Amino acid sequence: MQLKKIIPVCLVLVMLCGCSSSSTSSKNDKKVDDNTTSTSETVDTKDLITVKGTMNVPEDFKSSNLEGTTIEYTVDKEGYVYTLNFHKVSGETPIDGDKTADANDGKVYYISESEIPNWKTEREKEEKISKKGYSVTLTMGDELTKEQAMAANGEETAYSAIYDYSLDSFKATNKTIKDCADTLDVKTKNNKITEKSLKKMLEYYYMVYTNE
Repeated sequence: MQLKKIIPVCLVLVMLCGCSSSSTSSKNDKKVDDNTTSTSETVDTKDLITVKGTMNVPEDFKSSNLEGTTIEYTVDKEGYVYTLNFHKVSGETPIDGDKTADANDGKVYYISESEIPNWKTEREKEEKISKKGYSVTLTMGDELTKEQAMAANGEETAYSAIYDYSLDSFKATNKTIKDCADTLDVKTKNNKITEKSLKKMLEYYYMVYTNE
């Protein structure tokens, strides 16, 4: 009688241990997926197409656009992007946030000219990203003309701001690729940026493309 009672209890314990082990394994698998490199499958780089894009702004819109933005990326036949280098030309405005908020008069106030060098340095530090397979650099430049500033961000005062984004999904983790996609406002599928969403984002820059 005692043996009959013990056997079912043992079976229940084994089943519970098995479920617990399976649950823990599932959580660990997800954790590994987020932190492993995206391209675990074998991909022949010879099968990837290199696409280069440059701006071709219509004459009527040249005054309202900063030119010089370019992109180069590799993509497979399924439309998944493996590497990209995005050179974005834009402008940054040195707004004095505290003074603008305190004034509460609807006007935008800028920091003093003496504060500009330090502001540029701080902006470059804030935007810098250096991860395995993914990097972002910002290079601040000279003051733009009023027309260029308005084209850059709708303000009368702005300084040249060149962003360089570089992604190599052969080296980057899945999380890093998602971070890059979120920054560029594009979509991912199967842990890759999709070419469709990338070109959608680039419509703003009047891109024309060549394939190699």
